[in-house]
Amino acid sequence: MTADPFALPDRSGPTLGPLEDLTRRWADEGVRIDMLHRDGEPTAVLSRIAVDADRRGQGLADTAMTELTGWADSHGITLALTASGDFGASPRRLRDWYGRHGFVPNRGTDHRVTESMVRPHPEERPAPPAARPATAAESEAALLAELDTKVADGRMSAAEADAIRAMLT
Repeated sequence: MTADPFALPDRSGPTLGPLEDLTRRWADEGVRIDMLHRDGEPTAVLSRIAVDADRRGQGLADTAMTELTGWADSHGITLALTASGDFGASPRRLRDWYGRHGFVPNRGTDHRVTESMVRPHPEERPAPPAARPATAAESEAALLAELDTKVADGRMSAAEADAIRAMLT
């Protein structure tokens, strides 16, 4: 007997991929995650995350997004989306919410996607800016404040602190 070439694949059981397992599990909790990711592709596009009306206000969307971003990070996947009001939410509130989950505006920096926000996987994220070295005046002010603290809590005598202050001038 030959297999039906038009039959839909069996999507039950342990053969599901980790993303499909994740989205199905959250659907059972009342959180719908609509996303497109093709195996082997470095980017997944999130089109919607929505919580059933009777389940809202319980932090489910935050928890689901944390798990989703964890999945993406562990698989080297960049997430992309466009925050829109198509499903009734405020686009500004959505952008703020997605921003708290690591999404940033896609200002033409990721040419693989046309969506307005991206969450690059950890290897693609820019390094945080280096701390600016303290100026001499800032260093001196910090040292003087530390001297005052040590004198106040008895770890240094006033005479010792005065001797160090004299060396600074």
